Amino acid sequence: NVSDLLGFFEMPVWLGGSLEAGRVWNPNDPTSLESSRTDWHQSGSIFLGIDSLIGPIFLSVGHTWDEGSAVFFRWGRRD
Repeated sequence: NVSDLLGFFEMPVWLGGSLEAGRVWNPNDPTSLESSRTDWHQSGSIFLGIDSLIGPIFLSVGHTWDEGSAVFFRWGRRD
């Protein structure tokens, strides 16, 4: 919760991130060049969240080192 550290936000603000690595492959096509049993796929992401008067708002950005990037926006309540 970065709003506790900075002090000038009136509502809670969260900042976070992740680093991930995994071995992913298609067991139906072990000869595929896209991924194999020895490939390690790495990715990272950062996110910003605000607990606003209109509900929680989250913005996330992720990137894989070999594949591409993604942006994710979410507004509303978790059920």
